[in-house]
Amino acid sequence: MPVWTSYRRNHKGGIPPQKTRKTCIRGDKICGNPCPICRDRNIVIHHQNVKLLQQFISPQSGIVYDPTRTGVCMKQQKKLTEAISTARNHGLLLFHIPFVEFSGEDYSNSHDAVGLTASLQPPASPYYSWYGEIIPDEAEVAKVKKTYKAYLKR
Repeated sequence: MPVWTSYRRNHKGGIPPQKTRKTCIRGDKICGNPCPICRDRNIVIHHQNVKLLQQFISPQSGIVYDPTRTGVCMKQQKKLTEAISTARNHGLLLFHIPFVEFSGEDYSNSHDAVGLTASLQPPASPYYSWYGEIIPDEAEVAKVKKTYKAYLKR
């Protein structure tokens, strides 16, 4: 039975808040109804404490339970997610990586998105046939210079 099963959050009204509290312990004072981890000093969140970490992970999907479901404060939830990721990186917690089979078409050059590389052209002509030197209209240049006269360097 997980640590958080018997825990019930206190809240005003019929609709519970969407987030749990930031922390249960501020300085040396503990709040009125601390979360399942803060209320028991013997519970230590550590990446080697695999039995505790597994209680906060869904066995079907491998996703960490939401703090609103477990009732853990945000400070302890952050510690839990860090400890779970560290345990997974160290190989202490198992997680499933789905196998995806790729077809040979994904790596071939025969589809339309891949074409032939263009041959190098002499530097005198533009790389693209439609791209050439752009000559701005003198009236437009004068209009822009007049508008931004105060900001131009002299």
